[in-house]
Amino acid sequence: MSNKDKADWGHAMSVDRCFWLYMLECENGSFYTGYTKNLAIRYYQHKSGKQSARYTRGFKPVKIAQCWRLFDTIGIALKVERFIKNQDRKIKLL
Repeated sequence: MSNKDKADWGHAMSVDRCFWLYMLECENGSFYTGYTKNLAIRYYQHKSGKQSARYTRGFKPVKIAQCWRLFDTIGIALKVERFIKNQDRKIKLL
């Protein structure tokens, strides 16, 4: 394997290990928090109601309030998502 191939492989692996953690502001003023590998596609799914979460089918998202790119495992993404979901609304607004 050439050095270029190794570099391309390393880039592919790092992108594959990337997760987006996001917080949507919904039409009722509430927040929905989730994670995904592709933020643009997931946001479209929430907006369209296709393959979206039950919560965002009932309360349509109006914007992405916050998003963070995590270069780690899905386990870390889940832990951070759970942490954010357990925070008070006042903290989420910071």
